[in-house]
Amino acid sequence: MSRKRYMILVIALFVTLVAVLGTLALYYYRTETTGVNLANDPSLDPYINYKNGTPIISSNNAVLESGSDYTSGLSTEIEFWKKETARNMVLYGHVYLDVNTGSSKLLSEPGLKWTITSNNEVLATGDFTDYDEGDSIPILVNRELSSTQTYFQIYIWIDKDSISNDISGESLSLEVRCEASSEQYSQTYIERVNSDIINIGYTGNVDEYVVPRNGTYKLEVWGSQGGNATYGENSYNGGYGGYSTGTVSLNRGDTLYIVVGSAGESVSYVNSTVTHDESTGYNGGGRGVYYSENSTKAGGGGATHIATKQGLLKQLSSNTSSVLIVAGGGGGAISHKSAPNYSGNGGYGGGYIGGPGVPASNTCYGYGLGGTQTEVGGYTQCATDGKAYVTSSALTVGGFGLGYNYSTYYTGSYGYAGGGAGYYGGMAGYYAPGGGGSGYVNSTSLTNTKMYCFNCDESIENNTYTTVDASEDAVSTSAKIGNGYARITRLS
Repeated sequence: MSRKRYMILVIALFVTLVAVLGTLALYYYRTETTGVNLANDPSLDPYINYKNGTPIISSNNAVLESGSDYTSGLSTEIEFWKKETARNMVLYGHVYLDVNTGSSKLLSEPGLKWTITSNNEVLATGDFTDYDEGDSIPILVNRELSSTQTYFQIYIWIDKDSISNDISGESLSLEVRCEASSEQYSQTYIERVNSDIINIGYTGNVDEYVVPRNGTYKLEVWGSQGGNATYGENSYNGGYGGYSTGTVSLNRGDTLYIVVGSAGESVSYVNSTVTHDESTGYNGGGRGVYYSENSTKAGGGGATHIATKQGLLKQLSSNTSSVLIVAGGGGGAISHKSAPNYSGNGGYGGGYIGGPGVPASNTCYGYGLGGTQTEVGGYTQCATDGKAYVTSSALTVGGFGLGYNYSTYYTGSYGYAGGGAGYYGGMAGYYAPGGGGSGYVNSTSLTNTKMYCFNCDESIENNTYTTVDASEDAVSTSAKIGNGYARITRLS
């Protein structure tokens, strides 16, 4: 959005108020329109006109009288419209009140209100409850601008029915900010203006969250499940995604980047036909490699992470300090036509070490081990000759943020189930299930950290806890079935 000129409203208030905490909080939407960044669109500057109103200044001896409606308050008028050169463009205006100064005692008073009108029509009314200095309040959103000079009146007033306590000497300074965009804010933004929680499902993109106010935030991430493998009536499950959580102190304007992983590719063989679901385990899941009609090999699940730098997890290998939290994805499953020792469930994702692939019998080839905090998972040496069968040109390097991965379906003599992604990815399985990716919590930046993995060994000193619950929904402390998920909750 473009940002032109600011109008400062300085209001010295000596009034009788009630200090009651409210619950209003600002949600900053995620950009949902490809190629359009509504948060900053300077290209609109040549097409928008703004005119500042007269600043409102109340002297130290002045009193803002309480009244029954906004007309009893202090006011100023702004103008906001399209230039003639933009007459064929559809542009949307948005008006904000930025809180420069104001005590928490004053801002928590529900009797202190704002109202915005145009042509004597009330467009919106609200209060300042639960806002702090440095916060931004959206008072007008998605107003289609015309080429006609349009006037908006902003009032700051006292509702006499909501005050009873004297807090003389409190002051408030506000800044009116006008912005414009070529597309509307998403409906999600409008619906969640009053929400303290944002939920982010799998989108296939790097999503952004601009922190609306100083405070403490709870981060929760769920990794995705590895792909399932079915051969006729024989079906095996991909490993479930892990869960990681922690709290972090953030400042208004900080930007977090969230990448939600997708479930690994599931593969089935029915009636002489191999069917792939075309998913690749977004955010690092290793691709399963199909070979022959004897078995099906699924892909590893993608990781879910939150960082202060933009990019997929594997792209942050040289900037690991920017990674705040990771939930590992599960390893891919494998199902053989008739040999159970070539079949099994994928390893679980999450925890300080991801889970190993789980073969269906005591004999197997090399099933993948889970990723750790420092390296990609290896292979078990369960073959009868004690060798790990890992020497194939089909393998591409796995590692930080990346389960062992295959760029194409391999047509050689062997097949592999993909490893799950994580802080470090799991190894693929050689004619066996793949390992899961590890979770991660940044102990320097986060507090109250925990990682959960499905039916795993606990290691409290490594922030790892076990769970026997798995759900398609994003449930705290439960492993994840299907795609990953992320949640950010403002605590204070």
